[in-house]
Amino acid sequence: MSKTYHRPKGHIATVGSSGCVIVADVSRLYGLTVRGLREDTRRPNVVRARQHAMSALRDAGYSVEAIGLFFGRDHSTVSHADVTHLRRAAPSLAVAA
Repeated sequence: MSKTYHRPKGHIATVGSSGCVIVADVSRLYGLTVRGLREDTRRPNVVRARQHAMSALRDAGYSVEAIGLFFGRDHSTVSHADVTHLRRAAPSLAVAA
């Protein structure tokens, strides 16, 4: 029988050091800390920053499961965050093109 080990929320092994750099860059962009992004809050400024970070990690190739483990969220929340962020960013991307 194999043992399974629980990784605490925010464990670096779920996204690696390069993923942590991405999250740190996004959090700095929004004037937050990485810890602030992972906290359980629905404040709009934190939610948008968290969605941006999740979307950036998806763009970098991380799985929704790994991102969910890092943020302490379900994989479906990560998928929703990615779609929501891309919808929000789409008008500004169209103007830039």
